Amino acid sequence: MRETALLIVFACACGKREAPDTSTREMISGLARDMRASQRELSALEDSLDRSLGDSVAILLHRAEATWEQYRRQECDAIRIAFAQGSVAPVAQMECWVALTDDRDRFLRREYDFAR
Repeated sequence: MRETALLIVFACACGKREAPDTSTREMISGLARDMRASQRELSALEDSLDRSLGDSVAILLHRAEATWEQYRRQECDAIRIAFAQGSVAPVAQMECWVALTDDRDRFLRREYDFAR
């Protein structure tokens, strides 16, 4: 019962409205699709920027990307550990991953809009 309550609270806190009978497995499956879609969109944007910007900027962006990916991994691992007592841990980690990936995409689109 506690895990279900945490799942509902977490889903609401993340802006997602999941039905109470949605299983963790179904949520994980949907989030896996969201993760792949978010990563595809970010990768396509990064590829577009690579083609549009000069080599020196592209090199710096690749370095920033590697650092950002490390940050995303550590941040979302911390979220998973915070929820480790229940089955919501992988859901929380995946929600974090999607949110940070989408944030990075929005940031790059806003800051490098002139290059696309």
